Amino acid sequence: MYEKSEQTEAAITTEILASLGADHLVYIKPMLIDGQPQFGIFSAGGSQIAAAPTREVAFALAVQNGVEPVSVH
Repeated sequence: MYEKSEQTEAAITTEILASLGADHLVYIKPMLIDGQPQFGIFSAGGSQIAAAPTREVAFALAVQNGVEPVSVH
């Protein structure tokens, strides 16, 4: 059974939670660019960083640049 600790719990704001891993993660999602299917690479904050012709290339670009790619559907 779970017992609540007497220690003070730290409050985690939405902003803090959203920023966890932000420096280490990018999101890969399919998109159309000029009518052509591409895979966008986005920062954790939602800014597009790059695009690649295939999912595999997008993941490889992310890994080569030292970040962890995550798929978004």
